Amino acid sequence: MNPLYSLLIFPQAYKSGKLSVNLMVLPRNINLLTEPEPGVPSFVESEFELEVMIINSLEGLPLYSNVTLTLNPEILSKNFDKTKIIESVMK
Repeated sequence: MNPLYSLLIFPQAYKSGKLSVNLMVLPRNINLLTEPEPGVPSFVESEFELEVMIINSLEGLPLYSNVTLTLNPEILSKNFDKTKIIESVMK
């Protein structure tokens, strides 16, 4: 199965032990307004969640056994009408 999305992470700041990032989810070769597969919501209907896994070393990647801490950070983004934006760009 080919991945539906690419995830790009852009570090912005590291202050007092807190890393701030901008995250971009890019759809890959799919129609943004329709289901890419049965039972999978379209990109515009999708609600994304983020789980961060911290490791102490790059050795042995990508083994989950190396994860030392798992976090579910808060996503600080404004709600917007994805359908309206995508439809206006596709015109």
